[in-house]
Amino acid sequence: MMKTQNFSAVLSALDRKQLPLLASAILRRLQPPYQTTDAKPSVGEPLYGSYHVLFPLTFDIGLRWIAKIPINGTASKWDELSASALTSEANTMRLLKRETTIPLPDVLEFSSTTQNTLRCPYINMTFISGIPLYDVCIASAMVQLERFSFQTGGRLLFGSDGNPSDIGPMRRVDHKAMLDRCFVHEAPDDDPIYIECAASSDPKAYYTLMLDTHPEQNPPGGMDPFVLAHPDFDIQNFIVSEEGQLQGIIDWDGVAAVPHTLDSERYPGWLTRDWDPAMYGYKESMEHGVEPEGVWEDSPQCLAYYRDIYDGIMARHRMERRRGSEANLCRASLITENLAIAVDDPRCRNAILRKMVHEIWTAAGGGEQPDFTDLADMFTESNMDIVLMETLHRGFNTLLSKKKL
Repeated sequence: MMKTQNFSAVLSALDRKQLPLLASAILRRLQPPYQTTDAKPSVGEPLYGSYHVLFPLTFDIGLRWIAKIPINGTASKWDELSASALTSEANTMRLLKRETTIPLPDVLEFSSTTQNTLRCPYINMTFISGIPLYDVCIASAMVQLERFSFQTGGRLLFGSDGNPSDIGPMRRVDHKAMLDRCFVHEAPDDDPIYIECAASSDPKAYYTLMLDTHPEQNPPGGMDPFVLAHPDFDIQNFIVSEEGQLQGIIDWDGVAAVPHTLDSERYPGWLTRDWDPAMYGYKESMEHGVEPEGVWEDSPQCLAYYRDIYDGIMARHRMERRRGSEANLCRASLITENLAIAVDDPRCRNAILRKMVHEIWTAAGGGEQPDFTDLADMFTESNMDIVLMETLHRGFNTLLSKKKL
């Protein structure tokens, strides 16, 4: 019910009767054998994501498509930033479909404006049959994104030939602004709040962008390459067959070039949940089949075991592609990915940083751990004890080099 309420504005704006008519027109244009047919697909019940509603389209001739429509796709809410993000998403999917063997849906047609027959922006694409991924390794597919590396981070801009022509600003969700809207301003609106992030040649600025937007500290400098990465590297976006073969990778909304430490060599999100305590709901009773209130979770020991396996598989792919050894960004991503989450999302920040300090202190073997609040106050007041800083620095370096995290 809550999902339907969140999408009420775009569902009211959408002309659903046009969905099968638009699909029929696309079919006639793209497949010559059907130029004279009047085949129209049936439209299935809507499927709701976080920021999109999807309508399954099924033709009698055996074709299955899907229409993807953004939550803010109404004339009053749709803006240039969202339009450019949708265009980049569709063109990036086409690029990856053309240049790699990563299984993606075919983008059949897209519109980045509300001035169309649906009255909403959309991407029409092929439907990938299968089930959401839970226990299939996808390292060999994701490592192919490494080919698309750049000196600047941001979303891809495309020329008329369909090839990347430049890097432009990316769109990100401003979780802090959304929390302020709810708890500070007490506004009932549930629409996502997006901000435009300028293209940058400084990877470290990617981590500190939200801290700069809502100032807390100054960002450090540095130069590193950027690489194309999936924007939501989590379990629901990987579709597999009943036999466990990877069938497709979906939901590329927000795809952009990001720092290498956050790229496609990182651990997938479902293997790092124990380092995001605010979102991790594991209880030992789950091992005995007790139904959880939320989602089923694996134990920290189980996640560490599978991280080690995934890291080994990624290392083999890395060696095959580069013919040499380089920094293990996969293992380090357990730390870098969760630091990025802590920066982006205030709901997760405190718990992740407490977890991080505990792991750093344990790795350093520093005796009794300092109080987290006292430690934070020391940083805020720029009054850090030298010995304490050396211990934290030693522990952090030890943690980065530690195997089987």
